Amino acid sequence: MTSNIELILDKFNIEYRNQGNRLGFACPIHGGSKRDGCSVYTDEGYNWCCWTHHCENDYGKSSLDFVKALLSVTYNKKYSIRDTLSFLKSMGINVDNAETTKEELEKLQFSKKVSILNKTSPEVRGINREQIRKSLVRPASFYLKRGYQSNTLDKYDVGVCLTKGKQMYGRIVVPVYDEQGKFMLGCVGRTQHPHCPKCNHYHGPDFPCPQSRIEEVWYSKWINSFNFSKSSCFYNLWNAKDHITRTNQAILVEGQGDVWRLEEAGINNSLGMFGTNLSEDQILILEKLPINELVIATDNDLAGLKARDSIQSRCKRLFNIKFVDIQEKDIGDTPIEKVREIFNVSK
Repeated sequence: MTSNIELILDKFNIEYRNQGNRLGFACPIHGGSKRDGCSVYTDEGYNWCCWTHHCENDYGKSSLDFVKALLSVTYNKKYSIRDTLSFLKSMGINVDNAETTKEELEKLQFSKKVSILNKTSPEVRGINREQIRKSLVRPASFYLKRGYQSNTLDKYDVGVCLTKGKQMYGRIVVPVYDEQGKFMLGCVGRTQHPHCPKCNHYHGPDFPCPQSRIEEVWYSKWINSFNFSKSSCFYNLWNAKDHITRTNQAILVEGQGDVWRLEEAGINNSLGMFGTNLSEDQILILEKLPINELVIATDNDLAGLKARDSIQSRCKRLFNIKFVDIQEKDIGDTPIEKVREIFNVSK
């Protein structure tokens, strides 16, 4: 069924773009406006995720559940799996294997859990850290202007790629390293261009709004390096691991900037989720760490509050859960002294 997901999106006039192993589009379930706010994956079990409101938690996480949710909100009535299968069959889509989609997803997730739990040491892959540092112009002035300290940005190797022909050319590169901090697993790149209110993308005043899906990707605020799976790791694990072991506590935050601000406040046990979604792989990583207490410090907005509730619901049997409340938009926007006060840390 998933091989026909583009046909289904076309049926409901949903504009999407192919992002390698997934299709990205504005979430039609809650009526989102962010163009890549929702993803249907075409591998790894054929699941889907709404990155802003996590609608999959209400309807189910398989691609079949996505179609069921789409039908339910479109026609304002509750569709069952049987109704959904009938709809797919009416479109000429082969549904012989659709009934086992959930079972296959569960089997795949179980296999991934066994694989992760049995892995005794991370695979050596990617470019070594010294090469990364040499390839970037550091520190990134963009983040210096936003109030981050030069030594913090240098510690995390945050810099600008000026090598023409590279995927991250002109972007601020934030490397993500393996657990030992020796090799780069991948990276995320932030644009340096301003936000355009006309197209809701990021480009300079001398550049036209994007005219194609490729240009939309290029003009995105953030892009991921090719074949980098954010859901399979945490940002900052390589620095935080020893501190987590010593304190038996981990702090979950959404973004890289939150990690940097906590570091500047003398708090070294934070893990970045790359957004509001805590994946199954990330939960397994947490289970392998000697954690007694999990502190949830998501952003001070609706998506952050929903993420907090979701993480608590999924992790409350594994760890003692603690929340922190912030007044600013996120930890990254909070002054250092205020961060210390929130987390009860002395200077």
